[in-house]
Amino acid sequence: MRIVPILTEKSLKLAEEQKYSFWVPTGFTKYKIKRAVSEEFGVEVAWVKTAGYKKRVKRNFKREKTVKKARKRAIVKVVGDKKIEAFSAKT
Repeated sequence: MRIVPILTEKSLKLAEEQKYSFWVPTGFTKYKIKRAVSEEFGVEVAWVKTAGYKKRVKRNFKREKTVKKARKRAIVKVVGDKKIEAFSAKT
């Protein structure tokens, strides 16, 4: 049960608006995500939006199968002026 921050250019831009993106286990509900983020980072979460990605099986140029696992992305909005340090952009 581990939530992993998504550190892309787009997610760092959203972090300026206090919206943070995470990869979460597929079995997590919005309530579990809210509770896990607030416990791990010590912030109060206003809302959670999720997007699920199905498992995909592709074939490469050698006709070998490659599998992309199912996963779930969560975007959480933090209440107030609190920030999550994992998303602080270092220039």
